[in-house]
Amino acid sequence: MELRLELEEESQNVVGVTAVLGESAVQLQAFAAPRSEGIWDDIRAEIAASITAQGGTADKTSGPLGNELRAQMPSQDPSGRTVFSPMRFVGVDGPRWFLRAVLSGPAAHDDHAASTLLEVVRATVVVRGDEAMAPRELLALRGVGHGPPALFSPDQIGAPVPEDMEDAPAGDRAGTATPRDVLPQLLTCLPGPVAVFAERDALLAVDLRRLRSHLVYLRLQRDLIGKRVVAVQGLLAPAVVRRPVEEVALILSARAELLALGIDLDGFGDDAVVVRGVPAHLRHCVDDADVADLIARIVPWLRMRTRESDASAVERGLLGAIAATRGADPAPRLARRWLAELLDAGATLAEVPGLRRWTPAALLGETAGVPRMAIALGHDDGAAV
Repeated sequence: MELRLELEEESQNVVGVTAVLGESAVQLQAFAAPRSEGIWDDIRAEIAASITAQGGTADKTSGPLGNELRAQMPSQDPSGRTVFSPMRFVGVDGPRWFLRAVLSGPAAHDDHAASTLLEVVRATVVVRGDEAMAPRELLALRGVGHGPPALFSPDQIGAPVPEDMEDAPAGDRAGTATPRDVLPQLLTCLPGPVAVFAERDALLAVDLRRLRSHLVYLRLQRDLIGKRVVAVQGLLAPAVVRRPVEEVALILSARAELLALGIDLDGFGDDAVVVRGVPAHLRHCVDDADVADLIARIVPWLRMRTRESDASAVERGLLGAIAATRGADPAPRLARRWLAELLDAGATLAEVPGLRRWTPAALLGETAGVPRMAIALGHDDGAAV
């Protein structure tokens, strides 16, 4: 049996494990779940609705691990014909976690071929940990001794240790990490969302959406410079995005280029595309509305691609469009980590996008030592009211 690890580029965390046996495979991923109830019933219904909307089939059946989904996934071959691939979705609800297994190849339709891979699923243990996480957020997978949250297979699958420090995530390299005691202190997070920091004699307000977009852009750019390809994060349920016919043709003509940028999609009829995966850096792009926003943002740049001679300018535009994709508001706990990442990369606070600074003088409304309140309450000649 061959084991393949799926790494998140920005953190080098393992977020998925695929066990390959002959022509069959099972992909395992663990997600955070609410304390009060399981999420497999909802997720199974969403997957089935998405597959049937694409023209495939999805049947709920009872299997060794409970209710599961056996599906025929539609896609287009190089000649444009619709072909179907069998997939088998298995889910297990646990205390504040959910484990999803996706079987492909003969194991998707042959119980005998699936038996060994299902034993891998059955023997998997999820250690959720106590960290607060949003429902459906991916859990990082670690080996024994690396701390929770973790998912252990019978072979105790773990994240590989980088062989040299160039492979380590930013902030972990010896001598280059920003000392955490020199970072601004996070005070609170306001609606927007805006993170408020204290830095010596000033207050800093950072637009977290702009900061997130900027970091995603830099991470995408780094991937393309280093490997010329962006890792794909598979969606929990494929999303069907309706677009005008001419836009669908435009999108499909750039399918290979978009895959290199981390967008895995295919055609679905003349007026829709089905999106199976998004760039791994877009962890906040999880539902149909977010995916639809991603596709809408890249279309103008795909039009530029057919006219613009400067391919690098179009690529930068596509990266910016991808990075700006909307999603759930960033969690306040990420604010300091993101700021540290930028400073670790050599940026200064003045270069942080969406940052505003207030000094005591500005907060108290003073200009050149004269209280602004007095000016506002005075006549034009300066006489007091």
